[in-house]
Amino acid sequence: MVNRMSQMDRDDIRRTREYFDSWRTYQEEVGTCFSELYRNCAKVLNDELSGRVLDVGSGGIFNYDVAKTTRMVAVDHAVQAINLSKLPPRVNLVQGDGTRLPFADGSFDCIVMQFLIHHLALRDHRLTVSNVNQCLQEGTRVIREGGKILIVESCVPDYLEKVERVLYPVTRQVLELVGQPMVFQFSVKTFSQLLAAQDVEGPQITPIPIGKQISQFGMKVPGCLSPCRIRLFVARKRSR
Repeated sequence: MVNRMSQMDRDDIRRTREYFDSWRTYQEEVGTCFSELYRNCAKVLNDELSGRVLDVGSGGIFNYDVAKTTRMVAVDHAVQAINLSKLPPRVNLVQGDGTRLPFADGSFDCIVMQFLIHHLALRDHRLTVSNVNQCLQEGTRVIREGGKILIVESCVPDYLEKVERVLYPVTRQVLELVGQPMVFQFSVKTFSQLLAAQDVEGPQITPIPIGKQISQFGMKVPGCLSPCRIRLFVARKRSR
């Protein structure tokens, strides 16, 4: 993350953590309101999962088949709202920061980031990109050579990403007033470039059907009306 984090950055991170800590029905909603979307995500993730897996920003959600893993660790900054009784067997939940993962280099065969990236927004666009890069670097660091990075993310069209950048300060202020954490959604093109800039090969990109509903700014929106499109990005850490 940014070396000299400002109080505004700390406030943004705290606000995001508190928002998810207070969302006590999140696990339940994923299994009901957004079940179709998460089932669609699981279909593509299950084809890629194997070995020692780290899920960053899981929120206690394991829509994919944990039985495909030999070790399953979940890291989340916000853990208070996670119902531990609903976690699959063998899952080890750790409170931690995706930009400073508490694991040694090469500890995992695969890392999963499902709907995490857009929540890494800080006080301006430049710092947000830096924060996302730091998260991707950490994810790459903790997987072995040849290991997979699996990122499920909602993306917007190129023109809408440009609008987001222009309106960034206004959006941040409005969301702060209504008690919502800042988010920023990249286009497929931009995020592909960010991921490809890491020590990886790829990414390969797979479309995922959005389903009947999606959550935007904490509200349930019909999937057919959302400008977002869901993608799975798959990259492999380069072998030296």
